[in-house]
Amino acid sequence: MHEMLKQLGELLLGSVPTALMLIFLWTMYSILVHKPLAKVLAERRAKTEGAIEKARADVAAAEARTGEYEQRLREARQLGPKLGNRLRPRSWPWSKIRLPRRPACGPNRRSWRLR
Repeated sequence: MHEMLKQLGELLLGSVPTALMLIFLWTMYSILVHKPLAKVLAERRAKTEGAIEKARADVAAAEARTGEYEQRLREARQLGPKLGNRLRPRSWPWSKIRLPRRPACGPNRRSWRLR
């Protein structure tokens, strides 16, 4: 039993440098790689989420403006005929103008155009 404890003690004593090396490497990794990488990823996530929130706000503002524009357009369409009937004279001066009809086919087909 004594020999087994002696071997176990030697094994543990031999593993101390390995354990210290592992702790040292983990500490260096944490300081040199993990913390800066986590910081960069957090900034990137914040910028991405900020951009997404800004895009959502822009879309919401555009939808609000579109709704307002559509409402104003509906009001103008409803008001247009009412105003147009009051402003339009009874007889349009150009209603008596007759434009020449274009022949569908034949030698005079292009005669209607101005030269």
